[in-house]
Amino acid sequence: MSKNNQLEPGDLAIVIKSMSGKAVGKIVTCVAMDGVSSDLGRIWLVQGSGPILVTGGDSLRRAHMPEIWLKKIPNDPLPDEEDSLTIDKHEALNV
Repeated sequence: MSKNNQLEPGDLAIVIKSMSGKAVGKIVTCVAMDGVSSDLGRIWLVQGSGPILVTGGDSLRRAHMPEIWLKKIPNDPLPDEEDSLTIDKHEALNV
């Protein structure tokens, strides 16, 4: 993972891989780096606003996930709507 995409506590991330596939697409908060696996690298304790994993009938809002299964969501602000949408009013009327 590049330095810009390296996770830090408090970062938001999207799950891009999971054992069952059910957690893929979930948005989580990285709580703390919780060790290193020889196979998977850095392991994070993550938390979701709702269940992120279901194991044995239990829904978990917190789980451990390898950093390589997470994609950081940038903290950069989105561009102002006014700046990013430049539509000519004549063009809009011809739609």
